Amino acid sequence: MEASSSFAQEVLVELTDSIIVASLIGRSMAEQKISGNSSRAHNSRLNRRPKCQCGSCFTCSDNAKWDRIFSEKFEDPNYYKPRLTWGVSSISSF
Repeated sequence: MEASSSFAQEVLVELTDSIIVASLIGRSMAEQKISGNSSRAHNSRLNRRPKCQCGSCFTCSDNAKWDRIFSEKFEDPNYYKPRLTWGVSSISSF
């Protein structure tokens, strides 16, 4: 028997019945209609209450404290300043 002839045969493999796939798709669509809009998580992010900015409550003072700590440790004052562009390769000095 030749090796190439064994690869020439086509085999049809059915992983699942098309009726089962259709019923699962239909069930999924029905569940989305029952549970509401599929973008509910997206809407909840848009409908959040704005942060309190009174400046005197515990949450405001705690947020201010952590904003100050973050800015002292991590903010780079030169990040948005224009940088010089060098037209030289970094390995040209070798």
